Amino acid sequence: MNLPMDVFFEIASHLHPLDLLHIARTNKYLRSVLLHRSSRFVWKASLNGVAGLPTCPEDMDEPAYSGLLFEPHCSVCGSHARRVEYAIRVRLCKHCYAANMKTGHDFFKELAVDEKSDFLKELAVDEERKLLCMAVTPCEIGRSVSITSECIHRAIQLEDPLEHELDDKYYVPQLFMSFTGLFRNPDEGEALQDWAEDVCAHTIRLHEQATAILLWKKDTEQRKAEEDQALALVWKASILEKLDDMDYVQADFPDSTEWRALIEQPKVLTNRVWTNLRPKLEDLLQQERRRRAQVAFEKRRWMRIQQIGAFYEFFVVDMPGVDRRLMPNVYDAGQLPSLLELAERNNAQGDVGLSEFLGVLANACAETDVYLSRAKEIAVERLAEGGRDWHYDVEHEPRAAEREQCNAELQTLSPDETLTRYYAIYSCRGYRGCNIRALTFEEIHAHWRTTHPYVAWGSPHEPQLNKRSGDAGLRSGSLENDGSYGGGGMILDAVGLPRDTPISTLDELVQSGRLYCACGDPSLPPPGALNWAKLFAHIAERREKYRDQEQQLVFSPKSMLRSDHVITGSESCVKLLPPGVDTSAAAARVTVDDKAQLLTILERLASRPTPQAVPVCRMCKRVAKNSYRNRSYGLRKMALPDTPEGIVWHLRGWHAKEFQKIDILWETLYA
Repeated sequence: MNLPMDVFFEIASHLHPLDLLHIARTNKYLRSVLLHRSSRFVWKASLNGVAGLPTCPEDMDEPAYSGLLFEPHCSVCGSHARRVEYAIRVRLCKHCYAANMKTGHDFFKELAVDEKSDFLKELAVDEERKLLCMAVTPCEIGRSVSITSECIHRAIQLEDPLEHELDDKYYVPQLFMSFTGLFRNPDEGEALQDWAEDVCAHTIRLHEQATAILLWKKDTEQRKAEEDQALALVWKASILEKLDDMDYVQADFPDSTEWRALIEQPKVLTNRVWTNLRPKLEDLLQQERRRRAQVAFEKRRWMRIQQIGAFYEFFVVDMPGVDRRLMPNVYDAGQLPSLLELAERNNAQGDVGLSEFLGVLANACAETDVYLSRAKEIAVERLAEGGRDWHYDVEHEPRAAEREQCNAELQTLSPDETLTRYYAIYSCRGYRGCNIRALTFEEIHAHWRTTHPYVAWGSPHEPQLNKRSGDAGLRSGSLENDGSYGGGGMILDAVGLPRDTPISTLDELVQSGRLYCACGDPSLPPPGALNWAKLFAHIAERREKYRDQEQQLVFSPKSMLRSDHVITGSESCVKLLPPGVDTSAAAARVTVDDKAQLLTILERLASRPTPQAVPVCRMCKRVAKNSYRNRSYGLRKMALPDTPEGIVWHLRGWHAKEFQKIDILWETLYA
């Protein structure tokens, strides 16, 4: 080095301590110069140049102090480390922290088990020895990356050695040294408090120094944040001034993370920086203009689609019912190529006239065939997602295998063929929306067209644009599979019908009274008002309710619970009558012919104690687990029908008994 030493030292004394550390590692010569005892004044001057920094502790040299404060390297392995413990005087990476920092509880527990020395094992269970070891050992302050007021408060608390606890973390080498070290006994006449302060003096000093460093760090971070904020305001003002000169206004600015990252930086805006920054800002501004133009266009287009929708509904209302059910709703009609082109015509400016609509109506009608094909494909996709699994009585049944069989069959059938199968049953359900079940494809499509006019077919999302609170026509909905490949197949197998029997044929069998459920449910409509989907839904709901109750069953020899909807064997509730026989059995329902019994039920129902009370079956509650029968969810499942016939039917079907006055319990359900 050709530079005179006094000049070098003068320059070095004005450098930051971290810069001195870097120079000292440049080569052996500079290391020997800067780390020599005679160069201590350089380090002191460098540390004094850091505003507000606490002075270097007497028991620590300046290079080590500088490394602890400023160098982001692990004290153990040398890798990058951000976590530093100023009281322990170590900086640790994640791996070394996990290996070397342990709670007092874990340290003494492992020592009592693993230590080979019996003497040390005995010491490890000595409570007084533990407290003394923790008191004379600095512990983790537990600060996060940014220093908070809670962190400072905790650091001040830990200046008292008696605040060191088993739950605090310690540097294992230090704690072990304290544990195996010797402590002087109190001198004769020496007060215990004085003895404790003398023994713990070093630890107290370490924690006081750590608190001082944390206060300095917090003040530095706060000052830096204020400076950055001031710089960012000047930076932003300078950019906005230049953009104003370029004829951009506040309304042109995008509200995006990328934009804010560019205009809110704690830097000084120089000409060179502006030259590099300007193209990026202009690109974002142009993107925002295009986005806003597109949003405005889409809003105008949607307004025109609504106008087209009014003409469209006027046209559809005169169509035959069968054809009308398969026409798209307003939203989907607006996506037909002809009607969409009309909505976007003239950049979606102005109103749509009736003559314009009539001019594209013929093309739009032809395009509905393409829409209907896609609508059927979407419906088939819902079937592949699985449906009701009420026919499983145990958890380990092969659900996956059944779904694979269903998907394999769907792949061999066209959408039209699939929608005629027994499992093509749908529901429309949504949060604060519909809850309608057991519909065929034609029925669910007609429902969707009228109830969800502004939601794309099959979409689980909220209505598109122009949401109006309280408008029943804009309720949310979700197209779901409400059938069952396995369960429906078991019903057909039970009555000897082929599984490829079309739904239309099943509807005829149900409505003629030949295919029916013999359970006698008084709430079940007469055969003429039923169809296959409703019959299937009835059986599925009863099976699901029974399975829920059965899963909460507690054995009791005095009680009985049985399923009234068995679909296999001689007790099957599903019946298929041959052609030409009397079908009056299909219309048979449970009735209460005994007037005395009817009067007793009505009196019991009239004795409702509060408006919130509901009638609950005593037998169901008796056989259920406490955790089920004492909660509103379970009680709601055990609620009785609200008619005398329904109550008698339930007791006969599930419990094989006649009604008694004590069978109705009043329970209050809470939300």
